[in-house]
Amino acid sequence: MDKTILNSRYLSRSEPLRLKNITSLNLANYSNVAISVTLNDVTEVIPAYDNLGFPSAFEIKGDGTCSDAEIVVDFGRGAKTGNAILRYRELIINQIC
Repeated sequence: MDKTILNSRYLSRSEPLRLKNITSLNLANYSNVAISVTLNDVTEVIPAYDNLGFPSAFEIKGDGTCSDAEIVVDFGRGAKTGNAILRYRELIINQIC
């Protein structure tokens, strides 16, 4: 059985990210501005946080495989800063069971 580790990261500014051996990913937007997320040259927009208790999110569900990903996170409308939480599972390579 493959083992993974859960990683979390707080994002407060626009930045590119290079993630290796990810099996799933979730990016939750707690900002008052929308976030643009570009993955493999396809851009999606995560709406601004609506203060009702549930952040908007971008998610890649796990399917039992892993891959590398280059993601660009952009807090829009000139703000360039915001609040988001990135959570992803990373496959542990060369594991001993």
